[in-house]
Amino acid sequence: MNYIKRTSTGIVLINNQSQTPINKGLTQYLNESCIKHLSTLKGRQKAAKVLLDKTANLPIYVNETCLLFPNQSLRRIDTVLINYFSIYDIIRIDGRTKIVFNDLQTLFLPQTETQLKNQFRACKKLLEHTIV
Repeated sequence: MNYIKRTSTGIVLINNQSQTPINKGLTQYLNESCIKHLSTLKGRQKAAKVLLDKTANLPIYVNETCLLFPNQSLRRIDTVLINYFSIYDIIRIDGRTKIVFNDLQTLFLPQTETQLKNQFRACKKLLEHTIV
């Protein structure tokens, strides 16, 4: 999965140019995904808060192939959760930031390249604390 975004009926998982709609709320889906790996969304957020000494826009470690970071607050309706493991590059083009995924799919976001690269670095730091 490359990223998740909200829709009017729930969320959509985007991967390899395909879209999988899910009729659940974002936090419900994330919590259920975390629970499959023996934790809750709140538990993952608490751990990330302590490990990163950060309080906002925390990355969410789901499993060994899914580490999501938000481009902005999870409460915002237009938030996109990007999978750290699917990112090939982050570049600035014409006042917007372009994320290129491993499958060469692209996503343009209004956040600065610096903001998204900071989120990327937070994910990398969080991974240093995971058990292999």
